[in-house]
Amino acid sequence: MADPHTVVVIHELAVAAQHRGRGLAREYVRRLLADRPESHAVLGVYAQAADAHAMFRRWGFDELGMAHLPGADGGLRVLGCPHTDSGLIADGCPLPWPAAATPEHGVS
Repeated sequence: MADPHTVVVIHELAVAAQHRGRGLAREYVRRLLADRPESHAVLGVYAQAADAHAMFRRWGFDELGMAHLPGADGGLRVLGCPHTDSGLIADGCPLPWPAAATPEHGVS
């Protein structure tokens, strides 16, 4: 498990239906994470959001577990993705953003 100081949490991401399929989510996530010093990104996807889940899996996010939340039909899937300064997760899956790695933050 990653040190909590090396993890950034993507709390919420939504793209209006009429704007989907244009790469906006990918660009938003790329911009959000491009200058982050953390080595891991974590997010939650509601179980019923199958398209969003599939998108993050294509981007290289791995299943970390399921959180059962009151009022959330089916729960919340927790996904995570370690990345390196080359923009790749540890096993070589490409990410849609370049990872930031700077010596002053201790990320290599």
